[in-house]
Amino acid sequence: MKVRIVRNLKEYKERQNCINLVSFEQTGIINFKKEIEGKGRGLVELGRYSALLGGITLAGGISDNCGVKKKSIFVFEKGRLNCICDMNRFEEKFSTASGYKIISYENKKIGILVDKDLYSPDAVKALILCGVGLIINLYEGFSAKKAVVSSEFYSYVYGVDFVHISQNQQVAFDCYGMPISFADDCVILEASGAFKETKVRVRGF
Repeated sequence: MKVRIVRNLKEYKERQNCINLVSFEQTGIINFKKEIEGKGRGLVELGRYSALLGGITLAGGISDNCGVKKKSIFVFEKGRLNCICDMNRFEEKFSTASGYKIISYENKKIGILVDKDLYSPDAVKALILCGVGLIINLYEGFSAKKAVVSSEFYSYVYGVDFVHISQNQQVAFDCYGMPISFADDCVILEASGAFKETKVRVRGF
C-alpha cells in the first residue's frame, strides 16, 4: 500500500492509486454553513483535487459548524466526501468527537488519528482491536519529538504500520517498529493487520 504526501495540491498532476495526505495548513478552515450556501469552495476544491490525484485523499483541516470548531480529517474518494473524522482529545477552543474512525481501502482497514489523538494509547488499542493494519496521524502545526517516539512505540508494541505527518516531521514505521524512509514523498507499507511474531527475552541475556 502506497502512502503519498501531497505538499502542494495545485502542483500535483500525477494520478496514482494510493493514499494521499494533505496537511492542515493547506486545507485551512472549512465553514459548513458557507459550503452549503455555495459561498465556500473548500470541500469542492478538495473533492476536485482528490479525483485528479486518484486513490483516496485524507486532508486535515478545521471544521466550523456554526461556530463549533473541531480539528478534523476529511476523507475523499473519487471526488466524493466519504466521511469526516474529528479529534477526540480535549483541547481548548475546540469541540471533541465521541469515537474513532476506520476506513477501508484496497480491502485493508486503516485507522485515523486526528492531531493530538496520537497521545491517547486507548485510541490505538481500540483501533487495533478492530483489526486495522495501518494507522495514519495528521498533526496540525509542529509536533514535538515525543510524537515520533509515540509512533514508533505503537508500531512496535501493537504490531501495526504507523504514519505520522506534521509540518516539521514525516515518519513511517512498519509493524516491527522499524523506520521506513520516504522516497519522493512516498512510502510503501504492507498494512497487513496480522499479528507479528513476538520473542521472549530473558532478563540478563
